[in-house]
Amino acid sequence: MMMVMMGFSLYAAYVCIDSMLDVKFASFEEFGRWLEDYSDPDVIWGNGVAINISQILGFLGAAFIFVMFFGRASVNSFWLRKPHMTILIVPLLGLCASPLIYMSQLLNEWLIPVGGWIEQNIKPMEDQAAELTEAIMYMPDSCALWMNIVAVAVIPAICEEFLFRGVVQSQLGKAFKNIHVAIWFTAAFFSFIHFQFYGFLPRMLLGAFFGYLLIWTGSIWAPILAHFVNNTMAVLGFYYTQHNPDIDVKALESSSVEPLPLIVMSALFIGGVILLMKRNQWSRIKTEYEHFGDQALGNPRMN
Repeated sequence: MMMVMMGFSLYAAYVCIDSMLDVKFASFEEFGRWLEDYSDPDVIWGNGVAINISQILGFLGAAFIFVMFFGRASVNSFWLRKPHMTILIVPLLGLCASPLIYMSQLLNEWLIPVGGWIEQNIKPMEDQAAELTEAIMYMPDSCALWMNIVAVAVIPAICEEFLFRGVVQSQLGKAFKNIHVAIWFTAAFFSFIHFQFYGFLPRMLLGAFFGYLLIWTGSIWAPILAHFVNNTMAVLGFYYTQHNPDIDVKALESSSVEPLPLIVMSALFIGGVILLMKRNQWSRIKTEYEHFGDQALGNPRMN
């Protein structure tokens, strides 16, 4: 369903851009070549439109089509229940996960052989994707900042969590009857689908964290909030460096990191996770999560 909707989203982006800009494409191939010219502001805008359409139709659309076929009970109504008050610490956890993400990024780079097939064939595509990201993230004013927060943080947080944690993880949980297997399989798929293998490990860890947030709180709003915080931090980082020309980004990336802030943030992260685990909702929702809605109570499956 996701692959079909992703194809449909590409066609929708094609029609949308073709009608809104003074550009006419003879074919999809020409449209694809046009999207690769990052020197043209219209192309940058077009890429942003295409990405958001793919999020809304490809991810969120696929999730709701799944529900149309199999009913809300199959995904436990996406766990759209009111979260416990412990959700208030989720933004702090999102911020304090940075040391873990940083270390996993270093490990990810170390695991990829220098001069290997991945570096020769995948790295150029990832460099091109990074170039597009920098172009989309150009924010000359606060209006552009807010637009990017919506496009890069709000939309992906909702669309990706409804599909991956709402549908994929719930179905794997029912299939395996093992929530840890479901969470890590979903996290690996979540990372793979981004096709950025130099960031595969940190994105997989984030996906697993989002998955555990769902079962700890019993509400999909917790992973949505954590996802939003993580992406918003990235947007604000781009905005801050762009509007502070004295900052040397390359020098910061190559400089050593002070251990004390990492230790403090790691301690806060661990403390927050322990608090959530003490308030863990899994024992209450386990039976419902691993079965299809009312079937968990011994009743016939209902839509």
